[in-house]
Amino acid sequence: MNPSHSLLETHLPVAGRVLLSLLFIFHGASKLLDFPGSVLFMGSHGFPMPEIVVAIAIIVELGCGLALLFGFKTKIAAYSISVLTFILTLVVYWGFWDYVSLTQILKNLAIIGGLLYAIHFAVTPVAKVAGEEFLRRK
Repeated sequence: MNPSHSLLETHLPVAGRVLLSLLFIFHGASKLLDFPGSVLFMGSHGFPMPEIVVAIAIIVELGCGLALLFGFKTKIAAYSISVLTFILTLVVYWGFWDYVSLTQILKNLAIIGGLLYAIHFAVTPVAKVAGEEFLRRK
């Protein structure tokens, strides 16, 4: 087996998954730390029961973000985050066709695209990849 091919198949997908997860962990934690501000933001965009919406967003972003980070139930985590991102994008930005809003819509669609890759190429957890590399070297 070509060692560089092994690197591409194991480490780069893990790195991509970790980088994707950081965004959602950060946003979930920031919603948790500023719950009243997050509720106000969601309410200002017309979400019914913004407290419930923010609580769901925190659970999905933090919980699934951490699952994505550690490679635990990667497909379910990435699917859940992509659905949440799609819904929030539609509600918050849809109908605003200025440059900033369109950029946010396209950015979120690109993130959803990355999550779809994570769903399709659900890779092993970081620890398992590292362990397999260690065993191959012995």
